[in-house]
Amino acid sequence: MRGFTRDAFARMGQKTTGMEFASEMVMKAAVRRMRIAQVPITLHPDQRGRPPHLRSWRDGWRHLRFMLCMSPRGTMMAPGFVLCALGLGLGVLVGFGPVRVGGVTLDVHTMIAASLMLLVGYQFVTAAIAMRIFALEEELGVPPPNVARLFEIFTLERGVLVGLGLCVIGLALLGIPVRMWLKAGLGELHVEQTLRPMIGGATLVALGVQTVLMSFVYSMMGIKRE
Repeated sequence: MRGFTRDAFARMGQKTTGMEFASEMVMKAAVRRMRIAQVPITLHPDQRGRPPHLRSWRDGWRHLRFMLCMSPRGTMMAPGFVLCALGLGLGVLVGFGPVRVGGVTLDVHTMIAASLMLLVGYQFVTAAIAMRIFALEEELGVPPPNVARLFEIFTLERGVLVGLGLCVIGLALLGIPVRMWLKAGLGELHVEQTLRPMIGGATLVALGVQTVLMSFVYSMMGIKRE
């Protein structure tokens, strides 16, 4: 059983409509530093003669989903940064040629894997940011003190400029194999000479396009806040 005052309920600002309502109550009371206490009660058998409403798997997933969405920093942001760091490190390592580490040779296949890690990691990070903005806009969580500052720094225009910059660099890299192809009369190309700039350029273009698109999404989600 849970009891709360009218003022406490108003301060919590409950938003969810399912069984996760109970988890939202505890989380919001905790982050708002509201006084929480436990008192002993006597539990009497239910005399209504109907099965319980709780469904273990469905309602358990709703609770877990709500908690994961409220903590994207640990569930998505941190893994995303790790993947980005690994992908970027490996990509730079083999970006100019094959590298031997002990008895292992890292070549273009490693660069493809690095590109995949970088793109997936970046998607994790951008999704985590979107989840956080949505939670704040819907008042599902309490905004940290530095969120307003982040909204001032990261604007739509700056995001678009960064994304377009990545696209320009990527297109410049993609132009290297294109020029080689034209010189070869649109014939065969040397994979070892063209695949690296192709992978690097395609990765940067993908990151740039995603940055531009997500900048618009973030801007739309933050209109109410502004």
